[in-house]
Amino acid sequence: MNIPFNNIFRIILVAGVFLLLAPLVFLVSSFVQAQRRSSIPHADMVIAVMDTAPWSEMIKIGIAPLSNDTGEELSSLLQFWGEENNPYVSLRWQHTVVSIPTDKVDWDTLLDDGRPPLPGKEEAVAGAFCDLSSFDFKGKHYQVVGKLKRAVGALAFSYVVLSEGQQEDSEDWITGWLAPSGLSNLQDNESIQETIEGTAEKPVFLGEDFPLDTDLAGWNILALLLVAYGASVLWCTLFTVHRSTEGSFWAKSFGIFKDHRRLLVNIHFVLYGTFFAFLFAGEQFPLLRRQLVDLTSGMFRDGNLQFIGDAYASGDILRASFATWAWNFGAATLTLTLLPSIVIPFWGLAKTLLSFALVGFLMAPTWSDTALHMSYHCITMALEFEAYILACFATVLFPWKILKGLLSGELTKSMKESLDIFTGTTLFSAIILAVAAIYEASTIILFSGVSP
Repeated sequence: MNIPFNNIFRIILVAGVFLLLAPLVFLVSSFVQAQRRSSIPHADMVIAVMDTAPWSEMIKIGIAPLSNDTGEELSSLLQFWGEENNPYVSLRWQHTVVSIPTDKVDWDTLLDDGRPPLPGKEEAVAGAFCDLSSFDFKGKHYQVVGKLKRAVGALAFSYVVLSEGQQEDSEDWITGWLAPSGLSNLQDNESIQETIEGTAEKPVFLGEDFPLDTDLAGWNILALLLVAYGASVLWCTLFTVHRSTEGSFWAKSFGIFKDHRRLLVNIHFVLYGTFFAFLFAGEQFPLLRRQLVDLTSGMFRDGNLQFIGDAYASGDILRASFATWAWNFGAATLTLTLLPSIVIPFWGLAKTLLSFALVGFLMAPTWSDTALHMSYHCITMALEFEAYILACFATVLFPWKILKGLLSGELTKSMKESLDIFTGTTLFSAIILAVAAIYEASTIILFSGVSP
């Protein structure tokens, strides 16, 4: 049954409003977070993990892994991933204990709950993503007596203890440097950047971002739901609306979606459902999410996806667009999803489910930079996700058509229909991903200030 034009227009209008509301929610969330942070002392705290202070007037501190076993496992993982065994990098991927001199920090401004640790006592305060009420460390048992504010991002994964004498000079501790309000120095000072580039080992900086407030994380999730619902309704309506160009290639291609509208809708539901299920999981496991984000980012810096990172670093929108499209369509969609599904039934469904799960986990709105970035990147999501959903649709329908042809004795006809399905969905995916690549490259380069 065909839907009246007035109803189609109304559906498209409502879906469009949902999509336009999402960037607005992200922008408001980003503004509110910035306003809250500006009123919190030490919110610009930075910790540099390196042998020498990157700038003067920094406070010397000691940093150590909470668990030596975890540190060894992470070092092995770094080596497996092709990274050098750098203890500075592995510190970012685990819970740590940070020793800070008593008189160097205004504890009252840092604490969200509880009280400061007392000198001479085996007590600690916990970062925003630290859940232990007590812990054993270097032969001592510490009680957690306070919780740090979420805005103190440098210490989000750390338990802070008071410095005892010169313990930060001990071989058991890695030297670190703390600047209570050092973020502006790190971002704007060219001499500091030169000092960092000249160091033998890759330094690690903590505090460039901080945990998003829980209520604002909820608003970000709502915005993502608006994108998912609006995009799904909009695309399903456009692909299944009645067209009068019977017999043409486009009519056949759109007819596939119309004839299997329920399958198309269900695949949207399953894939977006997987995305949100793992997005909530990412909220519950912030440290694992950080590890996966760092590994993924490393692939763009010096891994298999370095050609994309280099393209964006060049500031050339056309080059970045082509590199993005080459990977998203040529590799992720055509090579890794569609072609294997011709031989392995439902391969594309399994692969796409895994991709949506991983992306959902990585996109969990855990950190403060999420909202501003997603205010424009959510449109990329609405485009790219649909291309992957269409490819998944083809890989599910293909084996069903072949099986139906075998059972009915019309295998030749089914093979032709399957070829039409693959041709149409592949073309649609390529076009949508091309538009998405141009939009993504343009927004990231223009809004992120990337220049040649």
